[in-house]
Amino acid sequence: MGNTARTLSAALLDFCGFALLLAALNFALAGDDPLWISGNPNPWLLLPVYLGCRYGFVSGCVSGLITAAVAGVVVAGQSDGLTVQEALLGQRFLLLGFFIGGILTGAVRSLMNRKLAELEQRATTAEEENKRLRSDNETLDETRYQLQQRLALFGAETCALDQQLRALFAPSADPVVPGCLKLLRSAANVSSSCVVELGEAGTDGKIIAALDSQWKAGESLPKDKLAMARAAIVAQSIVTWKAGAPAGDTDFLAAVPWKNSAGGKVVVLIEDMPFSAIGQAAFVRIEMIVRWVARFFPEASATADPARSVSASAVFVTAEEFESQSKLARETFEQLRLPSTIVEFENGEPELGKPSAIELLQKTLGVQLQSPRVACTEGSAGKLRVLLPMEGTRDAETFVAALLQTPPPGSIRHQLIEIGAGDSNTDPKTK
Repeated sequence: MGNTARTLSAALLDFCGFALLLAALNFALAGDDPLWISGNPNPWLLLPVYLGCRYGFVSGCVSGLITAAVAGVVVAGQSDGLTVQEALLGQRFLLLGFFIGGILTGAVRSLMNRKLAELEQRATTAEEENKRLRSDNETLDETRYQLQQRLALFGAETCALDQQLRALFAPSADPVVPGCLKLLRSAANVSSSCVVELGEAGTDGKIIAALDSQWKAGESLPKDKLAMARAAIVAQSIVTWKAGAPAGDTDFLAAVPWKNSAGGKVVVLIEDMPFSAIGQAAFVRIEMIVRWVARFFPEASATADPARSVSASAVFVTAEEFESQSKLARETFEQLRLPSTIVEFENGEPELGKPSAIELLQKTLGVQLQSPRVACTEGSAGKLRVLLPMEGTRDAETFVAALLQTPPPGSIRHQLIEIGAGDSNTDPKTK
């Protein structure tokens, strides 16, 4: 009620003030033409238009009506021999203009007021929601911090293995073998480790890389320390102090062969781990990490550069290699519960005389297909399959969106097959 009274009072003061200003100008500039009746356009139209624009429909309507009434009185007094009715009819458009101008501008202002009120309400709601989300985010950060502290206290892994393993293959990452040892430390609680290359006879070994080890890179490992490494080479799988190691060999906790390495004589030796972290689950995790790294860097060396994994030869593989890679991804899910995804691309309706969409798509895969991602083509139909290890369907959708951001000419269909979810297919999509 108070706001309405103040608004009406302000509108009345503005009306009187504006009317006095126009009257003064009218007297000074055209004293013989009250209300500028003969003027076209009539400056007095500004009065209802101004009130309507500033205060809304009611003020515009009332000011227009008052202005029209005053103008009607002036017109009637200047009839010059005409009847009042004839004089008013002669200026009917001017009189209606005062009234209609106030109504229209007032209606527009009222509509704007409603829209403005709605926007202010939305802004208030959004601000409250934003405050709630900020509060929730702060609570989440605090909870995460406390959880990480407790995990660290109990010696549990606090890192995301899939993210760190993919980061190991980034072109800007550290050399691969030392990087693998760092990953074992952060992802599997390996305190100290080294990578040794055995000689042809298996009686001597040279340290390729070491992390917090009692030996340094370039040194030779004593012959009496190689028994577990030789056992791992023979078994071609992880050998631990508890299973598979020669009797009485307690120099290392585990030995993992660097599969597919040149000559098959490279082994990762696990020297020390926190007592609470030693167990079958940790050894499975260690073996899986080494297998993934060795898959893309078979020739282990202290200077192996991850940048070379971006080359086309590293990501486009044969169908047999692709199936082998998919099998490793399936084993990774079974043992570590890390899902992977296969994306299948297939040509839609090819355009005659032009390269297929799949052929054009392959040319853009180089940037996206950074190891450990691999791809292969199948058959003359032009099907393209891409394996995204340790990436779920959400990551796969992001990959596809980035790849098809500039789609090749012609239609192309794709579907996602998640390894680890019963190898379920999503609905095929066309772009």
